[in-house]
Amino acid sequence: MKSVEVIVEGAKFRGRSGLGEQAESGLAGALWALRPSRYLRRVPNRETLLVDITDLKQPVHVDGADPASLADFADKNPQKRLAVLKRHRGGASRDAWFEMLHRGPLRSPARREAENLAGLALAGVSVPAPLAYWESSPRGLTAPGSRFWGSLLLMEYLPHRETLHDLVWAGDSRARPLLGELAGIVGDMHGAGWYHRDLYMEHVILSERGLAILDAGRARQQARPLARWFEKDLAALWTSRSPKLPKRANMQFLYRWGQTFGMHTLGRGLTVDELRCWLPRIGRRGKKLLAHAPRHVHADPPAKDE
Repeated sequence: MKSVEVIVEGAKFRGRSGLGEQAESGLAGALWALRPSRYLRRVPNRETLLVDITDLKQPVHVDGADPASLADFADKNPQKRLAVLKRHRGGASRDAWFEMLHRGPLRSPARREAENLAGLALAGVSVPAPLAYWESSPRGLTAPGSRFWGSLLLMEYLPHRETLHDLVWAGDSRARPLLGELAGIVGDMHGAGWYHRDLYMEHVILSERGLAILDAGRARQQARPLARWFEKDLAALWTSRSPKLPKRANMQFLYRWGQTFGMHTLGRGLTVDELRCWLPRIGRRGKKLLAHAPRHVHADPPAKDE
């Protein structure tokens, strides 16, 4: 992607874009100005929406009530170029201290997720491709320690009708083999030193190209990550699974993860005895997650298979 610099509402935004020169002049400002009637998600300081960027000078919001209706729209309009837009307003990074300690200059939320997506893709994890990001601060600078006034991330839209969470909770016959596939993906991700930090089944989608992982804004990569970060990822999946899943399915998932993760880190799969050491730690971490369970996490204690 190419470095770009634009002015949005009087503030200087800097970033990187792979959309060509046509996007450099007015796209960031047009995306910032969009005021849709409905968002994919809206929480304090962050908005997520689907946009049509076929005309880079005039992006248009795409309205839809659910992932299936948006996927139908994409199917019926193959000529349109759709993308997911994340807009962040104000506030420093949630990981500000970690960023300054391990990386130096702070990154905006948009830049951090764009770079995470690129890094995860290099590690072989299926994620949306970042298309462009722009970031600014009240002073118009992206200086170390500044509190970013705003940032924008534009990334690939992966049409999908279901998340893995939907399939597992519906008892769909596809869920069991897909869980095995996910175990291998997570094992590869952990083996490359990446951990997601928000890895609930709600954030794993079944797209046209297979399973893909979303919401990588909090992900990190380290040369020697602490085991507790892997435990947290596994516990998040553990707690967001359906209690209807048999115990055997949970153990098969952990075994498949251990084989893949172990090949990266030890040159061999983890033994059953080694995996047994992980189980109580994952269980304890899961109980902590359940204490402040997100909306897509089953609030009852998981089955005692740890």
